[in-house]
Amino acid sequence: MDHGVYTLLLDAYYALDGKIPLHLSELNRICHATNKAERESVMKVAQAYFPANGNGTRHNNRADRELEKGLAAIEKMRAGGRGGGIAKWQAGEQENIGKGLRGERLAKARSIARHTNYQWMALLEFHNSQCLKCGTNENIVKDHIVPIYKGGSDGIDNIQPLCRSCNAGKGPDTTDLRLNGWRDKCLG
Repeated sequence: MDHGVYTLLLDAYYALDGKIPLHLSELNRICHATNKAERESVMKVAQAYFPANGNGTRHNNRADRELEKGLAAIEKMRAGGRGGGIAKWQAGEQENIGKGLRGERLAKARSIARHTNYQWMALLEFHNSQCLKCGTNENIVKDHIVPIYKGGSDGIDNIQPLCRSCNAGKGPDTTDLRLNGWRDKCLG
């Protein structure tokens, strides 16, 4: 029983960012302790592994170290993401010239052809605002049928609605999934 209590308290500790309540009545509620034996187990585990820290909550030294490691890992990922985003979208830095950054690619795709918001909305409406690959209507994005990194344009002739997941997993596929008649709706 003590192991189950420890696990429940540890789960609550992580969920509450290292702040579980001081009072045993609240710990009993977290552990669903309803009888005397369960409440005694909660009290025993709380005293042994989750001592009071003086600010109205309890702490667990090992869990605190794990939380710190997790926060450090999250910050490292955030920093990497920020760096990747900056490299992806900034144009004109000497070390990035000629590397085909997304901003430069999109500018080139738009120099070939551009679509209007009206055309995109008409295309979405024609396809019931659904992903043409999986049928969901959540997180719909513009997919370039011929990817812009392969020289595709940003014109409506090269755009189809896909969900974010299908678009991300598409790779170099250039299959046009649009239904017949879309052109009349979007260009007419």
